[in-house]
Amino acid sequence: MSPTTTTDSDLDAIFEQSGSCTLTREMTEGPYYIDVDSIRSDIREDREGTLLRLAVRVQDAESCEPIPNVVVDIWHCDAGGLYSGFESASRGGPGGLGSGPTDEETYLRGAQVTNSKGIVEFQTVYPGWYRGRTVHIHAKVHLDSSTLLTSQLFYDEDVTSIVYADAPYSAHTGRDTFNDGDGNLRPVTAAHPAGEARRLARRHDVQRRGLSPLGLAPGCIPTSPAFVIRGSR
Repeated sequence: MSPTTTTDSDLDAIFEQSGSCTLTREMTEGPYYIDVDSIRSDIREDREGTLLRLAVRVQDAESCEPIPNVVVDIWHCDAGGLYSGFESASRGGPGGLGSGPTDEETYLRGAQVTNSKGIVEFQTVYPGWYRGRTVHIHAKVHLDSSTLLTSQLFYDEDVTSIVYADAPYSAHTGRDTFNDGDGNLRPVTAAHPAGEARRLARRHDVQRRGLSPLGLAPGCIPTSPAFVIRGSR
């Protein structure tokens, strides 16, 4: 399913509607990061799955102004729970945890440079799952040789249930961890009632918008998180 054209002004309007300028929480890098040094918007390669249009805006924590010319780097597993570069470790074999990649695959990894509005946009597939973690996407924000932020993006369980009902996700059964059981989200849950934690996850981590504002074709899922960082200037 091919999406229709989304203009920079469309994305800018969506972010302006959100009005969020809350400092983004640092989160773990995880065991499967590789600097693939690949500037590209479409990171799917040969991976199958529901098309995900992911737009990210980077803002300064003090001024809330967008930050141009920083690099947003993302990576995540495929519909079957495999990470490129670490397919063996993803299946329970060796690799990961600082030992370096075990294969030369690069799918579902890539980076973009923010435009004058602080925005980047990626085409990927909705992420799969693996044992011990809820559905997520890893991200870093870089300026020159410095990493300004390492964090993760999460998705509403209602959305995941709809996506996972169809192939290829439906073939990967036995999911054992959901948003309310993932240790990376527990600090939020501990500080807020369960309903409030879910609301914060929607508002600050994914800020989902409907299909119409992005002009997407049916079958595409738009997400628009904002990363708010310190020390960018």
